[in-house]
Amino acid sequence: MQVLPVVLYNMGDDEELIQAAQEQCLITHGHICNQMCCALYCLWARRIIAGLEIRRPLRLRLQGLKNIIRTGKWKIISLN
Repeated sequence: MQVLPVVLYNMGDDEELIQAAQEQCLITHGHICNQMCCALYCLWARRIIAGLEIRRPLRLRLQGLKNIIRTGKWKIISLN
């Protein structure tokens, strides 16, 4: 995916990584569903790069993304 370089470059916390993934997503497809998928992919890839096996990071990041959305820290970004 074209968003993988965001994971490799971004050294911030998960919230900063999510925002960077969203911003990168706007270039080609900015719908909120696409932004969520790019954010989840980045969170998952970060954990795999850190050495966790594939299934565990996905479950952890799904829960982490749900928590960010629940706490109101998810920001909808648009081109407008």
